[in-house]
Amino acid sequence: IGGGLDSAVDPSGVYPVIAFAHGFVVPPSVYDSTLRHLATHGYIVIATESQTFNFNPDRLDYIADFRRTIDFIINENSSAHG
Repeated sequence: IGGGLDSAVDPSGVYPVIAFAHGFVVPPSVYDSTLRHLATHGYIVIATESQTFNFNPDRLDYIADFRRTIDFIINENSSAHG
C-alpha cells in the first residue's frame, strides 16, 4: 500500500478502486499528489490521460477512454482471482 506508481499489489488483499476522470484540458498529473494520497490509504487509483490539452474535446471519445480504464481494472481483478 502506498508504494507509488505501478506498484505491485498483494493479491491476497481486497482493495477498493477509484477510477479518476480528470477535467478537460487538465492532465491527471496535475492531481498526482491527491491520487497518491488516496493510494496510501489502500485504494487502487487508476486514471486515463484522455483528451488532455484539447480545447475542443470529443466527449464521446473521453467517455469511451474512461470506460476502457474501468474495463481494464475489472479485467485485472478477474485475472488475479481467476
